[in-house]
Amino acid sequence: FPVTIRGDLSDVGTLEELQATKSALDSSGLQYYVTPGDHDLWDSRDKESDPPKNFVQVFGPAYQSFSYDMVRYILIYNSDNYLGLDGVQLKWVEDELSRAETEEAPKLTFVFAPTPLYHPSSDHVMGKVTPKLVSQAEHLATLFKRAGVDLVFSADTHYYSNVTEPKNECDMLTVGAVTSERNPQAPRFAFVS
Repeated sequence: FPVTIRGDLSDVGTLEELQATKSALDSSGLQYYVTPGDHDLWDSRDKESDPPKNFVQVFGPAYQSFSYDMVRYILIYNSDNYLGLDGVQLKWVEDELSRAETEEAPKLTFVFAPTPLYHPSSDHVMGKVTPKLVSQAEHLATLFKRAGVDLVFSADTHYYSNVTEPKNECDMLTVGAVTSERNPQAPRFAFVS
């Protein structure tokens, strides 16, 4: 079964940190898919490079999709607190949603986003740093609801919660950190069956 990891694979996104995480994941024997979190962008941004540069160099694409056992998984890269999704990724998301609806007829479609699109009690959402990204988050929630996405998984809040975005009634689940560091709950992961 595939494991999806929604970012913050490092403290500040140095190549060394990301390579150490990749080495640990590779040696685990897990089939895993990752997207960068905001921490994974810091070193590249500090060096005035494309924010996901180090992440992409170590792990490959910052967003991707795959199918497994009649479930469509769409991993987006929305953790850039300043830029959000660019036009290329937004078009890719729209194409992936169309593909999930027509070509493969999955039983379920899940979206994985490092940063929550919405949360009723946390400010760790798209738009926390750049307010104009709130409208992009709302747009994504609208796209996901229209396409019949079954659940949007995210992280960054550092605790588990299951919420419904009120405007589109899009179901969202946040999962806390795997470690106890900076996590108000016990270490968390979600096993979906």
